This record gives sequence, C-alpha cells and structure tokens, in this order.
Amino acid sequence: MNTSTTRPNDDPDLARWGLAALALVTGAFLMVYYVQLLHDSVARGAQWRYSQATGTQGAPADAGARAPLRLVGANR
Repeated sequence: MNTSTTRPNDDPDLARWGLAALALVTGAFLMVYYVQLLHDSVARGAQWRYSQATGTQGAPADAGARAPLRLVGANR
C-alpha cells in the first residue's frame, strides 16, 4: 500500500530566497527598461542639439511646434 504524504512547503528560508530572487529579477528588468528610456531620451536630445547647431530641419513632428501661432478671433 502506497500512501503518499505531502509535506506542506512552508520553509521560511525557501520563501525568503524566493522573494529575493523575484525582487532581483524585477529590479533587473526595471533597470534595463529605464536605462533604455534614458538612452532614447539622450539620443533625442543630442539629435535636437545637432539640428539646432547645424540649422537643419528637425523631424516632421517638430515642424508644427515652430509654426507661427494665430488667434482664432484676431480678425474681428
């Protein structure tokens, strides 16, 4: 007769190591994600400074920001 006795897995050291591993993996993911965001931001800033220094046109998304502004009711 085989009786399987299951032992509850409530070892506090195992839970601590599991939480530490989870925190390490989460921290590594967030660090890689935020370093990539920082790299993209620095690259956009460098590209903008280069375009300002050389006098070249920026990306088409920037063209609307440089357009002159007119008020809607200015001709009354």
